Amino acid sequence: ARFKLKPAVLAARLVRHDDRLSNGAAAAAARCRWRGPRRAAHRRLRRRQHHLRLVSTKPSRLVCTTHLERRRHSSNRARFSYPAQLQVLLDVAFGSEMFEVHNFGVSGATAQQHGDLPYWTTGAFANVTASAWDVAVVMLGTNDVKPENWVDAEAFVADYEALLTTIDAAQFVVAIPPPLMLDAAYDMNATLINDGFPAWLPTVAAAYDAGVVDVFGALGGVADWRTAFPAGGCALDSAWGPCAYFCSDQDCDECHPNDVGYQRLAAAVFEAVTSTTTTTPGAAGVAAFEGADKVATSSKDARPALLRGARAIR
Repeated sequence: ARFKLKPAVLAARLVRHDDRLSNGAAAAAARCRWRGPRRAAHRRLRRRQHHLRLVSTKPSRLVCTTHLERRRHSSNRARFSYPAQLQVLLDVAFGSEMFEVHNFGVSGATAQQHGDLPYWTTGAFANVTASAWDVAVVMLGTNDVKPENWVDAEAFVADYEALLTTIDAAQFVVAIPPPLMLDAAYDMNATLINDGFPAWLPTVAAAYDAGVVDVFGALGGVADWRTAFPAGGCALDSAWGPCAYFCSDQDCDECHPNDVGYQRLAAAVFEAVTSTTTTTPGAAGVAAFEGADKVATSSKDARPALLRGARAIR
């Protein structure tokens, strides 16, 4: 399935693939040699629901669901969305047969069940809950803070926790959404996004023994954002470095990252997901991650080199 950009439940599902070996004694011996480690790894994974176990003979499927998608010229969703970039980072680090990333995103979806577009009522949610996953990375909340959707923090946290209990995953990683660079952009409340989510979501994660990926901080969010962020939001000539994650060569979006921003987001999720594994990235994977961590001046001039000429994303 091709990726579509949207903010997230990212999940990994461990699946068994045929060995695809040719007939003959050598092939039979190879199958016998690997069958035991595969089954043993699968048993360890399911016994330890709080930890993702990976071995090189067992590919994992990851599904991404996000709610921040917006059609804009500064981001090419097909190639530079964060799930697409995450796929390439994982391929470089662990090999192309280790992970498969899928995107079950819904633009504008809310974590709250009473929102104007609850993720709960979407076909993507039905697909996610129809399977068991090894890892689910959840990044929801930005659309919940619109005036027509927001009730209070207690209602948001209750539905967020209910979502975690509904998805069948061995391990969760809770993502703190990106910062809002300008209050009231898209009718969103900057105080709830920039102050509320960084405070509430780590508490939710701790209650469910989940990991945390600080997308807020990775994209320039800081505790003193009221004074640090540019007055009036990001502009093409902003001196605030993180504006490079939200501005194209034509304009700036105060909420949705550009290609470079999604590259950095993918690097943060990559680190969070791989930190739950027992596999160590190779040198190429480390270099790819470090390259994704660099700030670029514009998405047009700094398209992730890692993705140029890469294999087609499934």
